Amino acid sequence: MSVINKSDNYFTYNQITEWDICVTCDSSQAKELCRNCGHGVCNEKKCCQIFPHINGTNYAICKSCTRTIEKKLVAIVNHDELRLLKKKIHSKIKKTIKKIESSE
Repeated sequence: MSVINKSDNYFTYNQITEWDICVTCDSSQAKELCRNCGHGVCNEKKCCQIFPHINGTNYAICKSCTRTIEKKLVAIVNHDELRLLKKKIHSKIKKTIKKIESSE
């Protein structure tokens, strides 16, 4: 398996060899390295998430790292801002209805 080195918050990757296999499905040849753990992954959607990155490169994250990251994400809802947004929408709808009624 290829080794991944992390220095100064940037990753330095070694090349993937032809005998490296995907860590998720254990059957396909590894095409990318996970940017989180460094394991090799194939390009299948069931095995990894691939995002476009700088200079035409891909940013791949394996499924196990994806699950770990998703567990850490928390949705933050500011209810005060939602109330304000609802009021704005309601007032715009009223104005639109008045315009339609006045034009008839």
